[in-house]
Amino acid sequence: MKQIGMMLSVVVMVLMLVDAAYAGEKLKQITICRDSRASGSKSVRTLRVYEADDQTCKATYSKTDVEQTVGLNRSNKQCDSILEGIRKNLEESHWNCKKMNSVSVLESKEAKEQPARTL
Repeated sequence: MKQIGMMLSVVVMVLMLVDAAYAGEKLKQITICRDSRASGSKSVRTLRVYEADDQTCKATYSKTDVEQTVGLNRSNKQCDSILEGIRKNLEESHWNCKKMNSVSVLESKEAKEQPARTL
């Protein structure tokens, strides 16, 4: 139960750090992974799928606050497939991954007042 609470707080934190470079793209899916071998570790990996207005998708992978694009495609299934492979590799390396059922972007008053931060 404690791990779920910690994971949810990480999700809120991650969702608050929306990169301005993804303007016009909608966050469709997010998966959060934590290292199961490191008790109390704050080490997190984040897998995201963004969908653009033209139905193309972008798959990203975040590690130590650096988000990298790992796939661009015309099919959401392809982006999902790319991230599924990364998730399986992480889980084979003792990471626990949880796909979030709903995704919403939170933005604080302070975030609106500050310039956009690149991840």
